Amino acid sequence: MRGNHDKAGRLAGIRAAGFQIIRPPSLVYRDFEVCLTHEPMETLLDDRTLNVHGHIHEKPAPTDRHINVSVEQTDYRPVPLQTLLDKRIDELAST
Repeated sequence: MRGNHDKAGRLAGIRAAGFQIIRPPSLVYRDFEVCLTHEPMETLLDDRTLNVHGHIHEKPAPTDRHINVSVEQTDYRPVPLQTLLDKRIDELAST
């Protein structure tokens, strides 16, 4: 999925390197719509929407329904999506 540095002039080179440009995907998990984006979404559809994003690096996620997965937030290590979602959904349920 395109990031903020993936300008139109770079797309041919990205594709030539074997990458495919896709639209930001979404999925349903535990009755939540989960939107995967590069930048945080400004507006979330409703209180059953979560946004998994990067882009903002060390800054905190804008709301409790955003999950910032920038490497600075994950100690530069991969974290399973299920782990991230379960933790956030459980946190939302306890508030």
